[in-house]
Amino acid sequence: LNYWITPHFIREFQSFRIAPSPLGRVVQVLLVRYHHSPVGPYDELLIMDHPLISRRRLSTIPKIYVSTHESIVHGQHLWGIPKEYAEFDWQEQGQETICRITYREQSMTLRLKKPKSPRSFYL
Repeated sequence: LNYWITPHFIREFQSFRIAPSPLGRVVQVLLVRYHHSPVGPYDELLIMDHPLISRRRLSTIPKIYVSTHESIVHGQHLWGIPKEYAEFDWQEQGQETICRITYREQSMTLRLKKPKSPRSFYL
């Protein structure tokens, strides 16, 4: 999912560690359900930040939230990736998939609507 976030959002939600920007920026949010992995099944919410090119900074992954402690240990040991534990609650309601992610005392809900008819598109 691609999101344009405002400077106000970046300031208000500093815990996401998105680089400051007076204009705002596009971030990617990846919500993944791994059914099979070296550490078993787990869910992951990954945020990718893309600072402005004039800053000469590369894209970063400032936050990764996962649903198992095994994924945290594996990600840090094998890849050096800092992951944090969060709870993922999935629900199917008709044409909608809802995922509520809770981290410490904060939560967010992502609602994904399925198209009425299947369509092909390039990624």
